Amino acid sequence: MSKLFLPPRTLSVWSLGKKAVRPLKRTLKILLPDYLLMPLHHKFIVQSLKQQVPRKPSILLCGWPKSGNTWTRFVIFNYFNILINHADKTLTYEQLNALQSQVFERHRIVMNQFIPGFPAVMRSHSSYSPVFRYFDKVIFLYRNPLDALISLYQVEEQKRQTNVRNLSIDAYVLSRLPGWMQHYTSIVDRCDVIMRYEAMRADAFGEFNRLFHALGFDVQESILRKSVELSNFENIKRMGRATNQQYGNHHPYLFKGEFTRSGQVNQYQEVLKAETIEACQQMLYRENIEIDRSPGVLYSPQGVADTVQVGKPMAGENP
Repeated sequence: MSKLFLPPRTLSVWSLGKKAVRPLKRTLKILLPDYLLMPLHHKFIVQSLKQQVPRKPSILLCGWPKSGNTWTRFVIFNYFNILINHADKTLTYEQLNALQSQVFERHRIVMNQFIPGFPAVMRSHSSYSPVFRYFDKVIFLYRNPLDALISLYQVEEQKRQTNVRNLSIDAYVLSRLPGWMQHYTSIVDRCDVIMRYEAMRADAFGEFNRLFHALGFDVQESILRKSVELSNFENIKRMGRATNQQYGNHHPYLFKGEFTRSGQVNQYQEVLKAETIEACQQMLYRENIEIDRSPGVLYSPQGVADTVQVGKPMAGENP
């Protein structure tokens, strides 16, 4: 029986598998531009951004689901719709998704032409990847992970095909928190603008005014105030019901609930068990994650009582 001959160098990779390949991949990352190592669909994004006509600044809006992503899109695109078309009511979900259809996730993209007169915004729920560096501005939205995961659980419950119904909400939050932590730590120090959901809820105009100036928009205060008003939770829920678009960004056949819920802050206090909150607090503390990055606020894992108030750091506090 003839033996398979492999050169010694090939044999070492063959026999060691991933252990041998990893150093090679690290070396390639050092020697080659990150563009060459990107997945093909990320390269397509980069090329599409470069080929915009006319060229305008590209913006990536990224955040964990249920962290204010859609709210921010409504404020931005309602603003420009008022500016351009003198609109006096909010965009619908379908209109918003037509104006801002560009999206990329880890394994899929939607990359249509950007609409003239509106900013070039792409959205993603993905963790950081090198393609982020090819955008002119990266906006990172984050929310108290316990509130975000509760909202996400309640959305998942409304899907026709879901596996969360056999899982308690406490178990779901505990199982998904590591993913939230990885997402947060991968982006929070690699973005241009940080938007904290709780601050947005406390002062929507102030926070969006800060965002618009950071993006270089020529801000007209009266139009921004009108956009913030049109984009508030009550108006968006009313629009969804009036247009039968309660499904929001989901497919109407696959989602049978209401996409826009209450937007409530600190709902975890009434929903989760005390031991779940404590366990989440310890997980975040071990990774040294500060949820409230406001100036002068220090993270303190002194127990739930120190972390449940608005403006305090995390024990479950702070889409």
